[in-house]
Amino acid sequence: KRALTYAMKDASILIQLNKAIFSPGQLVQGRLFAFNSETNAVSPRDKCSITINDPDNTAIVSYSKITFTKGKHEFQFQLADRPPFGIWSINAQCGNDVSFSLDF
Repeated sequence: KRALTYAMKDASILIQLNKAIFSPGQLVQGRLFAFNSETNAVSPRDKCSITINDPDNTAIVSYSKITFTKGKHEFQFQLADRPPFGIWSINAQCGNDVSFSLDF
């Protein structure tokens, strides 16, 4: 027999973007939604951060100590006129327990 360890999460994060595919120079708009295990909107107790990485895994934009209003945080950034092509990623981290990543 083995002991099963279960760690309850305080919150989960969902990342949403305004489009699936972007062209050079476009404005990327996104939202983070934080919710608990009962899908109620929450504001995480820990400070959260967002990092946007290009295909070379270089951090292009970074937001730290973001706050949520009624479980939502909105962000935006402008793509360069000649950005590296490929798969970009958005990483959201709240404390040590809650993290989520989205590729676009």
